[in-house]
Amino acid sequence: MDRVKNNLKKRMLMTALGLAMALGVVTFNMAPNSYACPTRMIEITYYTDATMTVECGYKVIPCNCAGTVVTGRQTRFFTTEYDDCL
Repeated sequence: MDRVKNNLKKRMLMTALGLAMALGVVTFNMAPNSYACPTRMIEITYYTDATMTVECGYKVIPCNCAGTVVTGRQTRFFTTEYDDCL
């Protein structure tokens, strides 16, 4: 009888730990992301190929974190320019 009680206690403990871990994962996934504003404005221009001649999109990340502007498509061929914030 003690063996049954002991196994039941272990099972209850493992179930409680499993539920706590699952709740922790859900809680951490729901937490909002926070990012620091850049110290310089970032302008990224995307190109269709490695010749860097035909633009197909761009992204602007402003200094004041007012919102990132993205148009066109993003590719692996890009140039990045930085402008100082006032």
